[in-house]
Amino acid sequence: MLSSPRLRYVDAHHVESPAHDLSGFDVITLAGKKLGEFDGLIVDPPERQIRYLVVHRNGWFGARRLLVPMSSAHLDVDDRAVRVEVESDADCQAFEARDFPRFSDDDLVAALLRRSTSIH
Repeated sequence: MLSSPRLRYVDAHHVESPAHDLSGFDVITLAGKKLGEFDGLIVDPPERQIRYLVVHRNGWFGARRLLVPMSSAHLDVDDRAVRVEVESDADCQAFEARDFPRFSDDDLVAALLRRSTSIH
């Protein structure tokens, strides 16, 4: 189980790239198979980093959500897809909403203050 008191969930409807709203993008594996749909992000506000993609997957036994490391993700705007360097859902951790509070205004302030108070 993955959890950290700093990590926050951002719903896909609140995520936009400079080119497009990412909600509804397919998440595609190395083999070119659809893993699911982009559902959101797990972010680390104080570090101002995206840690994981959240993928919504429908299956025979119902829907579930998975975590895919952001380091393995590549955006393909033309195909409305996020390509990830995983073979299958077996390579992903389960996403448990209770482990990740939603990103809030306080998190935004923490991220902004972290950036402005850094000493270089």
